[in-house]
Amino acid sequence: MTDSASRDALIGTQLDRRYTIERRLARGGMSTVYLATDQKLRRQVAIKVLYPHLAEDPAFVERFESEAITAAKFSHPHVVSVYDQGVDADTAYLVMEYVPGATLRDIMSAQGRFSPRAALQVIDAVLGGLSAAHRAGLVHRDVKPENVLISPDGRIKVADFGLARAATKHTSTGALIGTVAYVSPELVMGKPADTRADLYAVGVLLYELLTSKQPYTGDSAWAVALAHVNEEIPPASASVPGLSTELDELIAWCTEKDPEDRPHDAEALLQELRHARSQLSEEQLDLGEEPAPLATLLTSTLALMHRTGERPGSRDDAPALDLLPDAASAGSQPDAAPAPSPAGRGAAGDGEDEDDEAQPEWISPDWAGPGSAAAEAATQALPAAAQDPTQVLPASADPTAVLNPAALGEHPTSGTAPITGHSTPPAAPEPTAVLGPDGATRPLEPAAWPPAAQQEQPSGQPVVPRLDPRLQPEIQPEVAYPERVSKRQAKADAKAAARAAQEPTESLARPGTKKKAWIWAGLLVLVAAIVGTAAWFFGAGPGARVLIPELRGATESSARAMLDQQGVGITVATAFDEKVEKGKVVSTDPPGGTQIMRMNSVTLLISKGPQLYAVPNVVGQSQADAKAALEKNSLALGKVTQAYDESVAKGLVVSQGRKVGTEFRSGTTVDIVLSRGPAPVEVPSLVGKSPEDAEQLLTAQDLKAEQGEDVYSDEVPEGQVAEQGTEAGTQVSTGATVEYRVSKGPELFAVPSVINKSTAEARSILKAAGFEVQVRSGGVFGTVFDRVVGQDPRSGQMLKKGSTVTITVY
Repeated sequence: MTDSASRDALIGTQLDRRYTIERRLARGGMSTVYLATDQKLRRQVAIKVLYPHLAEDPAFVERFESEAITAAKFSHPHVVSVYDQGVDADTAYLVMEYVPGATLRDIMSAQGRFSPRAALQVIDAVLGGLSAAHRAGLVHRDVKPENVLISPDGRIKVADFGLARAATKHTSTGALIGTVAYVSPELVMGKPADTRADLYAVGVLLYELLTSKQPYTGDSAWAVALAHVNEEIPPASASVPGLSTELDELIAWCTEKDPEDRPHDAEALLQELRHARSQLSEEQLDLGEEPAPLATLLTSTLALMHRTGERPGSRDDAPALDLLPDAASAGSQPDAAPAPSPAGRGAAGDGEDEDDEAQPEWISPDWAGPGSAAAEAATQALPAAAQDPTQVLPASADPTAVLNPAALGEHPTSGTAPITGHSTPPAAPEPTAVLGPDGATRPLEPAAWPPAAQQEQPSGQPVVPRLDPRLQPEIQPEVAYPERVSKRQAKADAKAAARAAQEPTESLARPGTKKKAWIWAGLLVLVAAIVGTAAWFFGAGPGARVLIPELRGATESSARAMLDQQGVGITVATAFDEKVEKGKVVSTDPPGGTQIMRMNSVTLLISKGPQLYAVPNVVGQSQADAKAALEKNSLALGKVTQAYDESVAKGLVVSQGRKVGTEFRSGTTVDIVLSRGPAPVEVPSLVGKSPEDAEQLLTAQDLKAEQGEDVYSDEVPEGQVAEQGTEAGTQVSTGATVEYRVSKGPELFAVPSVINKSTAEARSILKAAGFEVQVRSGGVFGTVFDRVVGQDPRSGQMLKKGSTVTITVY
C-alpha cells in the first residue's frame, strides 16, 4: 500500500455501522472508490465516496441521491448494480456491485486489437446494458473502455449509468470534464444529448476494438473534438485487411454526424449488430485466427500486468477512469500513453457528465458553437495544426485527456503541464566522446582556439590566423597602385589583371574550328528550344501537374467549374449512393488530393440517390418464403404478428405492412401478418334437444354434427339428445365435428321371483338385480315362518334400476 493510501482516513472505518472500508480502488474528479465489506449481508461491495467539498453542498447531495435512486430502479446482467446510498455525518456515498477482474481498457492495452468475434461480443453486452438504461430513461453520456468491466468468468458489465449527470450542474471547479475520444458532435456543438450520443460512443468503441486505435488524434483534446464535427471516421477495414465491410457500415451508421441519421436507440442498434454478425462467416469473425474467449484474454492481461498473484484491484493509487485536472493527475504528461487501469475496480469509473439542457463540462460555459467568441478565442489558442481541421495531426496527442479550451497553451495554477499535446524537447547534449579507429571510445578533449602554433606569438604582436595551405587561394600577380587610387578601383584593376593573365597569347585551334563552333551553337540553340518547350509543357502546358480538389458532396455544376479552372478534361458517370444526395458528387477518379497532369481527365461519379427496391407480394406465402422474397429484393423481414382468417390457411401470410410495388431503400423492413386459421367458435348445448334441433344449432356455428349410438338415460326422455362429445362452451375451430347421442330412455330390468324365499335370500336377490327392497309382514302374529308369500311388482315385470320391490313375509 502506498503512503497516500495508508494516510487515507476512511480505510479501516465503517460507514453507517455497516460498510467496512478495506482499501482504495480508484480516484476520480468527484469521488474516491473503495473496496468494502457489507457487514450485514457479508459480501464485498464497491463504495463511491464524494469529496468533502462536494458533500457539503446540499443541492448536489440531493441530486446525487436522486440519480442513485433512478439508477437503482433497473437491473440488467450487463449493468453494474446500485445497492444503496446514504450520508454518514459529512460523508456522502454510493454502494455498488463489486466486479473483480479488469476494465476493457486494461485488456485493450495488453492484447491489442480484438477479433471481430470478440469485439461484437463486447459491443453486444454493452448495447444490452444501454438498452435497459434507455428504457428506464437514463442516458450514460460517458461510454468508454474504462467504464466497461470484465470479470474473470467473462461477464461484461457497464458502470456509471446516469451518475455523471449530478456533477455537471453542481461542480464548482473551473475545469471542464469530458472523454473527448468518444464525444458526439452534438455535444461538441453545445447541443443537448440523448440516447443517440451513447450510440456514437459505441461506434467509436467498436472502431477502437477492431483497429486498436482511436479514429481521431490531434495536438490537443480540442483538436480531437473538432475532428468529431468536421471529419468522417475512416473505415476500419483500411487498417485491418480482411475486415468485413458490413462492420464498416455498422460503425458509419453509429457515428453519423446528424443524430437523426443514427439508430434511434440501443435496442435498434443491437438488433442490427446481431443481424450483421449472423451474416459473417467464421473466417470473417476470426480473421484466420484461433478464437480466444474474453476470460482467456482477461487472464493473459492480468499476467502481462504482473498481477496474477495478487488480488484484483489491490493497487491503492490506481488512476481514475476519467482523467481530471486534480491532485491525482498532477504532473502527468499529456503525450504519455495512459497506464493500464487497475483490475477489480468494481464500478470504479467516475463517468460524470451533463444534463440534457447543459453543455458538456469540457466546453466553456460561454461556448455557443463554432463562430462564437469563445470558439474563436479557443481556436486562436490552438497550435496552427489544430486550427486547420483538414490538416493531419500527429498521433502524439492524448485523446482521452481532459479538454479545457480556456486553459489551452497555459500552465494551470496547480503546476500541472498545459493540456495541449505539446512538450518542449530537451536540448541535444554536447558530444563527450569519440569513436577511435580501433572501435574504442575516447574522451573528447575541448578544442583549443586559436591553435597552439598561433598562440605562441611575441608579446605585443597581433595574432594572425594561419590557414591550411590547401585552403589558400591561388596567388595572383601583384599590381602597384598610386597612393590616391580608391580601394574599389584597386580591386577592379586586380580582377582585370587576373583575367588578362589567364587569356592565351597564341591560338591553338586547328582550321575549321569556327565551322564546328557554329554547329555546336546550333545544337545548343536546339537543345535550349527543347528544354524551353519541355519546361513550358511541364510547367504551364498540358503536362503541368494540378491538384484535384475534394469534390464529394458538391453539385455537378460546381464540380465542373472547379475542374475547368484546373484545365483538366471531365467525364461523368452515375451510381446509386445511400448517403450522397441525388445530383451531387460521390467521388472522383483520381480521388481528391491527387496530383495529375493537366492533359489527363477526371471522372466525376454523380449520385443517383439511394437505390430503391420494390416491395414484392408475399401474401399467401409461408414466413420463410416471405423472408427469402424480401431479402432477394434487398429488403428485410420486419415484425411478424398473427391473426385469425377464414380464407387463408394457417401459417401463411394474410397481409403485409407495405404496399406491393412501393420502392424503398436497401434494408427497409416489411411487417407481415400470419394466418392463425379460422377464428374459433363456441360449441352450443345439445342435451335435451331433438336430433333435428341439435344439427341446426351446430350448422349455425359452422360446425359439423355427427350422431353416435343411442344411450340409456334416466334423466333425458327417450328420443332426445342425452350426451354430446364436446362439452358445451368449448372453443373449437370452424368446421370441427361435434358428436351427440340420443336417449333410449331409462334402462329396464326384469324383476326376479323371490316367492318362498327367506327374507334374507329375497333381499339379496333383489339387490343384486338393482332394486330396492321393502319388507311387509303378512300374518297377524308377525313373521312366523320367514317365507316370502307375495311380491309387488310381480316377477318378470320390467322396471328401471333403483325401483322398489315390496315383498310380503309370513
